[in-house]
Amino acid sequence: MGALESIGGNFMKNTYNLFFSKPEKQRIYKNKTFLNMTIKNMNFDNIIFENVVFKNINFENICIKNTSLKNTTFLSCNFNTCHFFNIEIYNSNLENCIFYDLVFKQSEVQDTKIDNCDFVDSNILDIYFNNIDINNCKIEHLEIENIHMNNSEIESTKFFKINFISLHTLATKIQKSSIFQTNFFNSWFIETKIIDSIIFDVNCEMLYFLMGDIKNCEIKELIINNSSLKVSSVILTKFFKCNFLNLTTSETKISDTRFFTIIFEKSLFNTVVFEKSFFVDFRFIKSEAIKTTSNYCKFDGGVFDLLNSNNFNFENCDITYVDFVK
Repeated sequence: MGALESIGGNFMKNTYNLFFSKPEKQRIYKNKTFLNMTIKNMNFDNIIFENVVFKNINFENICIKNTSLKNTTFLSCNFNTCHFFNIEIYNSNLENCIFYDLVFKQSEVQDTKIDNCDFVDSNILDIYFNNIDINNCKIEHLEIENIHMNNSEIESTKFFKINFISLHTLATKIQKSSIFQTNFFNSWFIETKIIDSIIFDVNCEMLYFLMGDIKNCEIKELIINNSSLKVSSVILTKFFKCNFLNLTTSETKISDTRFFTIIFEKSLFNTVVFEKSFFVDFRFIKSEAIKTTSNYCKFDGGVFDLLNSNNFNFENCDITYVDFVK
């Protein structure tokens, strides 16, 4: 019984009675520590966990719903085929955890740190994140839909084969991270900074990047369609083999940036400044410019097929092997 007492007394003894069926009233567990256990085939419903530590726990086929976790820590825990529904996570920590085949729905996460965790083959739907720190995580093969992430930071994290649908970020920073083979649909990045990151083989449809910054990134094989870049800046970034179709760029400054094998098709540039940038093997096809200027730029090998070329001004530029289509 000593081991049971160290992890919360009668908790395990009464697990079935407490959790497998919905309790009549909300139960509260405070200042508990659970160690070195396997918990499987259980339903945690209508519970408050406060100042609770879960360490070295294997959760298997667990459903957690209508539950609040406050000042709760998960350390070196594994979640296999678990469901989280209508839960609140506040001021908590997740460290060295693995989530596999997770379904996480209609929940709220605030003031929480997620460090060195893996999320694999999972679905995350209808979640509100606020003031979240995600560091050194691996996120692979996920369906992520209708997510709001505000005032958060993502660092040194790898995204691989993710489908984002209706992702909304506000005042969020993404840095030293990588995004590979990923799709974005109907997503909004507002006052968001993407810094020192790699983006490769990404498709975007209806992506809106407003009042944000892209700095010192490497972007390869990006396809963007029916999207908007507005009141933003792109600095010290390299684009390789990217296609932009029906892109609207307005009130934006692009400086010290390199474009290699780039196509802008049926796109609009409105009050855009290109400064100290370099274009090689580029195509502007059936595109339109309004009050757009390139200063101290180099254009080497490409085509300008602009509907109103008089509104795309060149100042102190080096232009070689370029065709201007009238």
